[in-house]
Amino acid sequence: MFNSHNGSLALAWLTAGLLFAIGTTAWADASNLLDDVDRELLGRLGPHVLGAPIAPIDPATLIEAVTRPQTSRFVMIEGPKKGQWVPVSVRSEQQIPGGGKPADGPLWAIVVPGVITEYVVAGQAGLHSPMIVLGDGALASSYLPPEPMLLRGVAPGTSKSYEMQVHVHPTSNPEKTKYKGQIRTHYTNKGSYRFHTPGGDFDGVVIRTDYQGKLGPATMNDSDMRIYSPKVGLLAIVTHDRLHAMLLLDRDKHVTLLLAEPPPVRH
Repeated sequence: MFNSHNGSLALAWLTAGLLFAIGTTAWADASNLLDDVDRELLGRLGPHVLGAPIAPIDPATLIEAVTRPQTSRFVMIEGPKKGQWVPVSVRSEQQIPGGGKPADGPLWAIVVPGVITEYVVAGQAGLHSPMIVLGDGALASSYLPPEPMLLRGVAPGTSKSYEMQVHVHPTSNPEKTKYKGQIRTHYTNKGSYRFHTPGGDFDGVVIRTDYQGKLGPATMNDSDMRIYSPKVGLLAIVTHDRLHAMLLLDRDKHVTLLLAEPPPVRH
């Protein structure tokens, strides 16, 4: 004979079991978002930096942290200042070099002195970069439409692709093009993980961007990676210093930065 009390308990246990199974599967699948290219890029940060997968972090929660005015210190694992600790600053700007403001919304600069300065516009879709200033600041790369850096609404394991017109020009004169071309970018949210850095342990989202195309004499078929944390903003960069400019300028191809000292705690 059916007992309603026992039946309710059975149903509750069954429901709990199903929810646990679904949660366990989702948790396990998080690690499967990383392919061989991802693991090669993350491996550049060091053998023990990548930790376990965690529950998904909504990229929308990261934007405030990434654009918060602050200065952190990063260790340059690869690049023109290899082995050194370098400051990485975020500051508000009124316009990009050469004049003008490319879009509605606040404008920020993410600065690694002597290496790269990224100008980032905060809009409804997320963060996009209309211009990157390279090295000592003499040359810049401009993107139309602006390059996606951190997008809202892109769930773990999903992607968006863009065709960008790119030109390299003197920073002070964007109209004077030295090289131009077209690049297809493929932006992917590769999931959320725990990361172990010299500056502490943090949860973060892995964003990978693949580049294919041609700019001047350089042909591109490469990938780079950013890791963003809701607590400290930018956590790591594994890049080719925007690939094309470094190839054209014959500079160190790889630039890898990892958080070494978080920004001061704000009270």
